[in-house]
Amino acid sequence: MEHESTPPAKRKRGDTASEPATVPRRSEKFWFDDGSVVLQVESTRFRVHRSILANYSPVFDDLFKVPQPEGDKSDWVDGCPTVCMSGDTTDDWDSVLSFIYKPSSLPTKWPDVRKLAGMMRLGKKYQLDDIFQEALTRLEDQFPQELDADHSTDCISDELHSWIESNFEDIACIGEEMALWGILPFTYYLAVSVDANIPEFLLSHPNLSYNSVRSVTYGSSAMWKDVVERSFGWAKPTETIIPTKGCPTRHRCTAARTLVLGEVFTQIGSQDLCIALDNWEKDADHEFCVECHKTAKQACQDGRAYILNNLGRYFLGEGWEELEQTKSEHWPVIWKSR
Repeated sequence: MEHESTPPAKRKRGDTASEPATVPRRSEKFWFDDGSVVLQVESTRFRVHRSILANYSPVFDDLFKVPQPEGDKSDWVDGCPTVCMSGDTTDDWDSVLSFIYKPSSLPTKWPDVRKLAGMMRLGKKYQLDDIFQEALTRLEDQFPQELDADHSTDCISDELHSWIESNFEDIACIGEEMALWGILPFTYYLAVSVDANIPEFLLSHPNLSYNSVRSVTYGSSAMWKDVVERSFGWAKPTETIIPTKGCPTRHRCTAARTLVLGEVFTQIGSQDLCIALDNWEKDADHEFCVECHKTAKQACQDGRAYILNNLGRYFLGEGWEELEQTKSEHWPVIWKSR
């Protein structure tokens, strides 16, 4: 005989008897027997040295100068006062303490962006200025310091592509959080140039912020327009640049121009944005005369220079240079609702 099951009784509001309390645990890496303060971050405790924290941060220096009240020391741990770091994460403090106690643990080349983000986040919050600056420098050093139209892709190594592809969401997140307007445009470009399809790219990065989604979609569209109009405008049949006036093989150069135009639109169809900054060279099938080839190459170079100089405008909108120069935390134009 079947019996109806009785639904479990609802737990009364405020009844926490059945909820297991989270027992704080000691950090395996940062629990020093001679430590003089315990930082509790989430469910992890770090026993570290007040003098070291105070040396790095005026916030902690002031905190530790406050006289401790006599009496109840029930919240002390192993004879050390406990400071609860509200709003912080264990991973962020692990990153900061790793750098403080063992700076060599943070590689100078291709560092873990999440660790850099933690150092910058806590560095800003607690005025750990040296730590913040070190993390920012490590991040900025991964990017080419100077780009020019003649060698725009020579310094973009496979390792840089791979590093940005692996860390894209974290770079975009900390770039947005810390107003790193100088690195975001180049990051967006390299990221979308790896994936040949923007919708698939966005689906493969579900944690990307709405602001970064706007930058990627608007920026890619604006770049494509200038690739067609500026870098390869000469390939359109309505233009009279190619063949040149002195071209000795007009029919062959016209046919070669048509081939180039087809190749450009093929890359547009596959959304291969590498073409925007790649150096253009004619293929064997492009039977340009010397003069037409020289003219076409110069037009591509001029277009590439324009695109390179406008990366910030594509991905962040007009006025991005002022944001970068003033280190402003105001949102770029492209992120503002329309």
